[in-house]
Parts: sequence; C-alpha cells; structure tokens
Amino acid sequence: MSRADTQKEWAARVAWAVLSVPILVKMVGIGAVVAGCFGVITSVRTRDTLRASLNADLTERTIGEAESLADYLTRPLVVHDVVAVRQILAKTTERNTDIVYIVVRDPDGDVLTHTFVGSVPEALREPPAFLSFPAEAFRVMDAGEAGLVFEASRPVMNGHAGYVQLGWSNRGIAEELATLRNTILASLAICAALGIGLALLLSLAITHPVRHLNDAVQQVRQHNLDARATVFAADEIGSLAAAFNDMAETLAQNDKTIMQKEKARAALVRRIITAQEQERKSISRELHDQIGQSLLALLVDMKSQSSGAHPGESAQGAQERIEDLIEEVRQVSKGMHPSILDDYGLDSALRTYVKDTAARHSVRIEYETNCPDGCRRLPEATEIALYRIAQEAISNALRHAHPSHISVILLIDPEHATLLVEDDGSGFCPDQMAPGRGMGLLSMNERCSLVGGTLDITSDTGDGAIVRARVPVQREMENQA
Repeated sequence: MSRADTQKEWAARVAWAVLSVPILVKMVGIGAVVAGCFGVITSVRTRDTLRASLNADLTERTIGEAESLADYLTRPLVVHDVVAVRQILAKTTERNTDIVYIVVRDPDGDVLTHTFVGSVPEALREPPAFLSFPAEAFRVMDAGEAGLVFEASRPVMNGHAGYVQLGWSNRGIAEELATLRNTILASLAICAALGIGLALLLSLAITHPVRHLNDAVQQVRQHNLDARATVFAADEIGSLAAAFNDMAETLAQNDKTIMQKEKARAALVRRIITAQEQERKSISRELHDQIGQSLLALLVDMKSQSSGAHPGESAQGAQERIEDLIEEVRQVSKGMHPSILDDYGLDSALRTYVKDTAARHSVRIEYETNCPDGCRRLPEATEIALYRIAQEAISNALRHAHPSHISVILLIDPEHATLLVEDDGSGFCPDQMAPGRGMGLLSMNERCSLVGGTLDITSDTGDGAIVRARVPVQREMENQA
C-alpha cells in the first residue's frame, strides 16, 4: 500500500470516528465551538475598535490640554512668575489625575519647572529635538508597567516665552478596556451556557425519539411485529416514526397473510399426498380386482382351450374379453392423465371431458370456445393448469352445488387465455367457509398462480358460482417458439 493510500485510509478512519460521535456530543460541541468563536471574534474586534477610538479621543484631549495650558502660562512666563506657573501646573494635575507630568521650558529649552516629585527623569532632561521649528509635536511613549504616555508639546508665544510638555497616561483607556473585556467574557459565558443548554435540549428532543425509533426497529428486526414507535411530535422524526408504524403494520398484516397461506399450502400438500395415496390405492385395486382378474380368467380359458377341456370355446369370446381389458386400461389411463390433452390440445380435451362428465351425471354441460380446431397450441403447463382447473370447478359444482346447468367457456387471444366455468347451483360464500374446507379452491388458485395467472371466484348463497381463470400466454408461447 502506497503512502497516499495509507493517508487516505487514516483520513477515512478519522472522518468515520468523528461522524460516529453521538448526536448529543456533536450538537453540544458545535454549540460550544460557535459560541466560543463568536465571543473571541466579537471581543477582539470590539476591543480594537474601542481602543482606536479611545486613543484618538485621548490624543485630542492631550493636544487640547497642552494648548490650553500654553495659553494659561503666557502671562506668568512673560513676567517670569515661576510661582504662578507652578500653581497653574498643580491645579491642572489635580483636575486631571491621568496627567503624568508637565514640564515647562524656557525659550532655550532648559527646564524651568515641572510636576515630578524630585528631579526630571533623564529621558526628559534634555530638550527634545521636536522643539525646533515649528515647535509643535505629539508622540506616544512606552512607560513600561505604567502603560503608554501620550505627550503633546506646545510653544508659548511661538516659543518666545518658552515651551510646555504635557504627558497623559492611557491608564483610563486600559481600565475601560479591562472593564469591557470582563463584560464581554461574562456575556460570552452566559451566552455559551445558554447556547449549550439549548443545544442540549435540542439534541435530547432529537435523540430521544430517535432512540425510541431505534428500539422499535430492533424489536421488529427480532420479528416482534407488534412493536411500534412512539410519535412525540409532528416534525420530520414524527413523520418517520409514523411511516415506520405504517410499515410495521403492513409487515404484521403480510406476516399474518403469509402464515395463513402457509397453513393453507400445508393443508393442500397434505391433501395432495392423501389424494395421491388414494389414487394409487384405487389404481392398485382396479388393476388387481378388474384387470388382474380378467387376465387370470382369460389365461385359464386359453389353457383350457389348449388342453381341449372346453372345445366349444371360440376365439370370439377371447377377443371380446381382450377388448374389455383394453377399455378398462384406457379408462384408468384417462383418469390419471388424458392422452387427448397431449395429442390434440386443451380444446379437444375439455370438449371430451365435458361430454363424458355430462353423460355420467345426467347434467346439461355446455362447452364453447373461440379457438377453432387447428389453432396454435398453448404451452403445456398452461394447458394442464386450465384443464385441471376446469376439472376441479366442475367436480366441486357437481359434488356440492347440485346444478342443473354448467357452462364452460375457453377464450384465447394473442395475450391471454381465459377459462370460465359457470353453474346455476346453490352457490356458497367464500368468506364464510369452515376451516379445512375449500381445498379445491386453493388448489385451483395455486395451479393458476404457478403459470402466472389470476383466479377470480364469484359466488353467493343461492346464486350459483363463476370461476374465472386468466393466464398470460404471449410470453410463454414466444419462449416456446
């Protein structure tokens, strides 16, 4: 594995780990991160904007105070009244506590008086270079722990009476910024707590119904189809829970239907096995009691003729007995599977079956078809299914409904083959049939569904019954061709 593939794999693992974090942690974390980022950005921007505004205001105040002080000192400096100058300086520093110092210089730049306790600091002892023409200047100096000092210098009478240097500390600005910072931090803490609390409530409002829905899903997964999700609200999750409940209800109904069909199918299988055994027993009995006995009698007669014990017996009698045996074998074979169905198709087989059944039961049975002799044969499975459905429908009508007339109609078009069996018997109600009954109906339905068709049974007590089987044949015939 290359290095790029390894990096992609690790990136995928990290992304999966991040996405796998519980929703509660995600929402609370997002709320905390957003609140923190918003607070930091707001604090920094507000502090920088306020600092620039306060610095600009302090600069104006410093320059204005220096100009005013220069005006006040004009007369005392002209008359060299140093005491008056000191009084003015004292009042000025008393009125403005943020003034760090005031230095008054003579026209040559030497210190005349000042407000320092003791001597003038070394940095202010020498006349600054900016006292040269135009003798007005402003600068900001770093005073270390004392912060910044905004210094404005102004001449007195254009420098003929001297100069004034006024230093103003930014301690007030620092205190205001500190107060603002504390206020912002407190507000940020409150907003962060509120945001995290709201995120927590929102996440709980989301995860609680999702957890209930997941529990219901797990119960359904364990085949507990009676499990339902609780719908807490009409939001998207509530709609999802309602849709899940509808799905679970449909699954439960389908499960019941499948179980009923499985029970019916099992009963049908048992009936088929029983019918097969009975049919085999009947065939065995017929072979033994009729055909076997007839063959044995024929064998005895032929031996008697060979020994001359019955010289009057002719070959005509033996021929008649053989013909009877052939007819018996034909009847047994027809009961198992009519050869005419294989040889001549569904139309001929139904026509023959209807004729024989009507003769045996003395019931008027009519057969009609729109498919004349020589039409294209249906697939073998379709012909067998429709033939057995007709057999079962006619047999059920004769056995239970006691009709006086039965109609059998076969309709074949390019796409479908339709079989209709209608009788005028006593009829029945399919929804009120007793358990264990209706195996014939189920058998017809199963045969029809095996060839892709549908079976409809319409009946009511006293109104006869109509059995309609509709089977698609176009695709079957194309595949067969």
